[in-house]
Amino acid sequence: PGKTAFVAQWRALQASNPDFVLQLGDFVSEGDAGQYREHVAFVDAEVRTPMLRALGNHDRSRPNGDADKNLYDAVIGARDYFFDHAGWRFVTVDSSDRGDGLTDAQLDWLERALSVPGPKIVFTHVPPGYIKSIAPLAEVGALEEWSLDAQQEEEQKGYLRDFFTNYFEVGAKRFEDLVTRGGVKAVYMGHIHAFWAADHRGVRYVISGGGGSPLYPLPPGYPKKKFAHYLRVEATPAGLRETIVPLDGAPFVLPPVR
Repeated sequence: PGKTAFVAQWRALQASNPDFVLQLGDFVSEGDAGQYREHVAFVDAEVRTPMLRALGNHDRSRPNGDADKNLYDAVIGARDYFFDHAGWRFVTVDSSDRGDGLTDAQLDWLERALSVPGPKIVFTHVPPGYIKSIAPLAEVGALEEWSLDAQQEEEQKGYLRDFFTNYFEVGAKRFEDLVTRGGVKAVYMGHIHAFWAADHRGVRYVISGGGGSPLYPLPPGYPKKKFAHYLRVEATPAGLRETIVPLDGAPFVLPPVR
């Protein structure tokens, strides 16, 4: 995986003629002006389909530790937002602060965003901590685990020191309650460079972190299916149809979400 995987997957995804694409965060490695310019050049050259965002920790001025979001705000726009399309409400929440979780103000906003009738989908970068205890769907395709070679592992060991912030805890309980009773059919998340899916309290949760970045080794308790992929979702009055499209291998469909 890498830039070539991202470009190949983007071109295939765009060719499928979706209504829009929502990128689940970390579209740059370091949130500086140079990398933003490079990404904007890619958008100008390649993107013809509406491309929306969930803010990732790498999109801030620093991936780890204290950081600001000024460049994201200026180039991309709102961090917490929603829109209505085809009878569904789509809601994106900024969880890029990771260990600091979601603020009370964000959760108040989310409660209002979910207060209308009809089905909803929520997008956020960092998964909430409570999903660690949820059993994944029993079978999501015949996939081989992806492993690093020694050189790649050496390159990525800085990331390995950062596993404790791969989920957010602050605000997670209220987030869980809001999406459970708010008509949310699915929560789509990134951040962890793997694939994972589970159903919890009537809501489908999916980690889709295979957009092209390195597929890091993961410690016990983390999702183990690591492969470059994108997720194609069809939202209809009957529910959701979710198709996983690997970079290599045949697409497969998850159990339906009603």
